[in-house]
Amino acid sequence: RYFPFFHKLELWADATPLPESPKSSDIECQVKNEHGIAVVLGAGNQSAITIFDALFCFFNHPCKPILIKHHPLRPHLHSFCSDFFAPLIKRGFLDQVLDEGVGRTQAILAREEVKHVHMTGSLGTAQAIEANLAETRPHMSKGEIENMLTSELGCATPWIIAPGKYSKRELNMAAKHIVTGKKVNAGCNCVCSQAVIIPEAWAQKEEFKRILMKSLENIPTDPLYYPGSCEKVKGIVSHYDPVKVTQVPGRAVLRNIDGDESDFMDPYIVDCGTYGNDNFNGHALRNEAFGPLLAIMELPGIPDDKYLLDKAVPFVNNKDNIYGSLSCCLIFPKTYDAKIVRDAAGALNYGCVALNTWSFYAYFGIGHGGTWGGSKFDTTGQSGRGLVGNLFMVPNAEKTVVSSRALTFPLIIDKNLLPPKILSDAASGVLLAKNAGQAICAVASTFLKPITSCFK
Repeated sequence: RYFPFFHKLELWADATPLPESPKSSDIECQVKNEHGIAVVLGAGNQSAITIFDALFCFFNHPCKPILIKHHPLRPHLHSFCSDFFAPLIKRGFLDQVLDEGVGRTQAILAREEVKHVHMTGSLGTAQAIEANLAETRPHMSKGEIENMLTSELGCATPWIIAPGKYSKRELNMAAKHIVTGKKVNAGCNCVCSQAVIIPEAWAQKEEFKRILMKSLENIPTDPLYYPGSCEKVKGIVSHYDPVKVTQVPGRAVLRNIDGDESDFMDPYIVDCGTYGNDNFNGHALRNEAFGPLLAIMELPGIPDDKYLLDKAVPFVNNKDNIYGSLSCCLIFPKTYDAKIVRDAAGALNYGCVALNTWSFYAYFGIGHGGTWGGSKFDTTGQSGRGLVGNLFMVPNAEKTVVSSRALTFPLIIDKNLLPPKILSDAASGVLLAKNAGQAICAVASTFLKPITSCFK
């Protein structure tokens, strides 16, 4: 079906019924039927995630009363959630607390009333939560502890460039999609672009690299506010010869009217080399950057119709090569064989496959019947366990496939066309207002703020 953002959304499922097992079905039913609550640990990088996670845990799985523990970076969500979830809060189905440190969170999870935990974050955090649950519930088996926790974790999102003859606009739009996916939120997203996989013998590879570099210079970069991201990016860069690393100067999106750029970092481009060669270094593929770093690599082989299924798909499906299985993006020209694209989409072991677009749009597809989460074929746990979405409860759901109308279709999120911050703040105030009076006050306050700040 088509949904907002002018994209086509598909939920792919296995038509063959899977045998039920205690791990996948009986324990899930047991969790649903048990008295208790579900704890949702809010995400730190995007506000909407906490809202979606709470709604999913209440209405889909495990269908229990919810306690939201907000992330320390987003205490402002407490006020919004008080209004948004007011009907559930009034009836005693949902409550929320602000973050009070690791010790307090561990104490909450240790309560026997907690029967399910859902979190969005890093693999390290998920492992720490599992360890805490196991320590406070010695009577439960490893499988039962694992089924208590559902999670959406990270991914070094790959962009696979299919070989073929691209028009100039197609090359430009492909580069803009990749760079936009890198620069939104300064790359602090689980869907941010991290790996660009190019056919070594593709005739247009050098032209595309030049266009990609130009887009990195022209598209503005958001502030790098997330704790630890700067160090993480620099840590990955330190594994490469300086001649293989380029820091691309670009424009910064200013955080405030005073023009503070102290938390701005120009994006890094890391050349991993050609897979199979002695000088190939895949460290930037095997570690999620969660910041402004983009890795470029080349795959050897003849760039023919067999390239995607014989070279690119097996490479990214192997988790020894690249981190995570949350989402993957596939770029191809208008003249490319549509059957090969569908076969490749089916063969990619990722929870979401985006065709000629950024997988970010698929996340909002969870409100339209899509799913979001790591591939069920990924046993590493790098991208988490379980999924959110699947509102229509389609059995054996495997992945969401989202596709744009064409590679040449204009960007839905164009960072060069974003409205001024003052207009965004005014619009936000209007949307959050409960009545016309509050909306007028919000707009007036927004436009007067630059003036009043001059007198402070």
